[in-house]
Amino acid sequence: SERRQHGNMTMINNRPCPHCNGSGKTFSDPCPHCNGEGMKNVTNTIKVMILNIDTSTNVCSVALTDGNEVLAHKEIDGTQEHASKLTSLIEIMFQEQNKEMSALKAVAVSSGPGSYTGLRIGVSTAKGICYALSLPLISIPTLDIIAQGLFMTCPEAQYAVPMIDARRMEVYTAFYHANTLERLNEIESKIIDNTAFEEHLGNHEIYLFGN
Repeated sequence: SERRQHGNMTMINNRPCPHCNGSGKTFSDPCPHCNGEGMKNVTNTIKVMILNIDTSTNVCSVALTDGNEVLAHKEIDGTQEHASKLTSLIEIMFQEQNKEMSALKAVAVSSGPGSYTGLRIGVSTAKGICYALSLPLISIPTLDIIAQGLFMTCPEAQYAVPMIDARRMEVYTAFYHANTLERLNEIESKIIDNTAFEEHLGNHEIYLFGN
């Protein structure tokens, strides 16, 4: 089966699972990546240039991507630097790549949770660029971005629990499953102690990570 999203910038095709070559079996029978079905949705990204902005934590980062290719990436670490450095990072990145902002097809920005001040700066900058260039704005939850990054770098991971510091001994967090790349629960602010996540740790190998 095949599903194409012409209005968006992705195509999802049902193809043989790359982890078990379509057999549905691996050393941990059945294959955990396709639940033994042998088929897995594979996302193919159409090449379009997108400016990516993340200011949800103490790290202010920007990246320029073209399909699955990261053309450039810049970041600074410091919560007091976002307002003064964000637009400069974007300008320098385009200059170094000899690219014009008019070549952009969209702007993607992390929508939180995270620092309210940082998020406001990032979203305001992204909206300003989109308004000036008549571009679509893509809003992506920050925890979704972090979880996807883990599954891309650690294909053996089945469950991910990304966390962002919410202060007062709390973190913003959610559960993610590698097969669906979707949240298994709503994003919540959770107090971390020695009993946190114990209802899940006994049943699954879980990756816990974040800032």
